[in-house]
Amino acid sequence: MGLFSSNAKDRRRSASPSETCDGNRGLSILAAHLRVEGELRSSGSVKIAGRVTGNVRAEHKVVIAKGGLVEGDIHTTEALVAGEVRGSVTVDGRIELHATAIIRGNVTAPRLVVREGGSVVGQVRMGNSVNVSQQDIWKRPAGSQSIAATQATEPAPFCGR
Repeated sequence: MGLFSSNAKDRRRSASPSETCDGNRGLSILAAHLRVEGELRSSGSVKIAGRVTGNVRAEHKVVIAKGGLVEGDIHTTEALVAGEVRGSVTVDGRIELHATAIIRGNVTAPRLVVREGGSVVGQVRMGNSVNVSQQDIWKRPAGSQSIAATQATEPAPFCGR
């Protein structure tokens, strides 16, 4: 078994990182010790374990790891949050909040899963009537929802299953 093996079974095991993460879309990882200031854009998926000060846009998926922080808006197709977001989150498909997740801003998604302990401090808009297309996500002007506006009214945290 090796990278240069002539055995087809062995070659499948040594696929490139872009082939093993979300098909051919790729996965970009921002490690816990890294910090990014400015807009982060990806045509694939992004996992954030560090800190991003700016908007995050990904065509496929955004994962905010436990301890990860995004200070800005997130626009994507699918999201999984275990860390903190200080801004709005707009998802075309499904968003899942783990028990350690905190979103201080509005959430817009057709499907929402919140594990016990996860919270949203802001408005939640969900269900079949929410129709956010990928074109809308990419065309939406940066900063269309300010962080200050989402924190102006602090409703009780949304907690539940």
